[in-house]
Amino acid sequence: RWPLRREIGAAARTGNILTDAFLSHACEGRVSARTKALLLALVAGGGAQADVIAAARGVVSVGETSGADFATGLLLQLRVYTPPSVAAPARTPGASPWGDTVCH
Repeated sequence: RWPLRREIGAAARTGNILTDAFLSHACEGRVSARTKALLLALVAGGGAQADVIAAARGVVSVGETSGADFATGLLLQLRVYTPPSVAAPARTPGASPWGDTVCH
């Protein structure tokens, strides 16, 4: 589905076991419940700003700086992201675009 994800994941490896584990999970589309909540709040049609703020606070509260570092990277990526010009596949209303895969 994402042909470059494994190549990007391999190039991003740091040698740090914890960081590399998170990268490996992310390359497989598995994210933490807090990250999933933030992503869902961001893409929710007509979503409340309060939901995005609450979810962002949840992500930023992870670790000493890990959550803030992740949120900063996500923000920078979203600022340069151009959505694909193809129509998104149909899905059940209210269903997660990331499926039910969540790391706990």
